[in-house]
Amino acid sequence: MGCVVKQCCCGCTLKTGSIVIGILEAVGCGIGLIPVITGAAAFFVFRDAPLENHHATEELIQAFRATMEALGILTTVVALIIVIQLIFAIILACGANQEKPSLIYPWIIYSNVSLVLTGIFYIIIACIEIANSQVVSGVVSLFTCALFTALRIYFIIVVNSYHLELTRPGAVNACV
Repeated sequence: MGCVVKQCCCGCTLKTGSIVIGILEAVGCGIGLIPVITGAAAFFVFRDAPLENHHATEELIQAFRATMEALGILTTVVALIIVIQLIFAIILACGANQEKPSLIYPWIIYSNVSLVLTGIFYIIIACIEIANSQVVSGVVSLFTCALFTALRIYFIIVVNSYHLELTRPGAVNACV
C-alpha cells in the first residue's frame, strides 16, 4: 500500500491538496515554458545567423552551428516534456476536482517516472561538476535534488492517498 496520509499540509483535505498540487504544477510548467521556448528559439536564430569573423575558420563556424543546432533540439525536447507535465497536471486538477481516480492515476505514474529520471539527471550533473573541480556547484546540485525529491515524494504521497481514498473508501482511515 505504501505511505499514506489522511490530510494534506496545513490540515486541508486530500482532495484540496491534490487540486492545489495540480494547479501549482500547471502554473509552474506554464511559467517554465517561457524561458525554455525563448532559449530554443534563440539557439536556432544563432545557428542561422550570418557569421563574418575573419579570425574564425570554416571548421569553427560549422562547429558553432552544430552546437547551436544541438542546443536548440535539446531545449525543444525539454519544452515538449514540460508540455506533457503541464497536461498531466491539468488532468490531475480536473480529476481531483471531479473525484475521478482514472484521471488522477496517470499523474501518479508520470510523477514517479519523472522523479527517478530527474534524480538521475541531478546526480549526473553533480558528478560532472565535482569532477571538474566545481565542488560548491556540485553540492548545490545535490542539495537541490534532495529538496526537489523530498517535495515531489510528498506530493506523490498526497495524491496517491487521495486516489486510494477514492478507489477504496475507508482504506486511508484504516492506515496508521
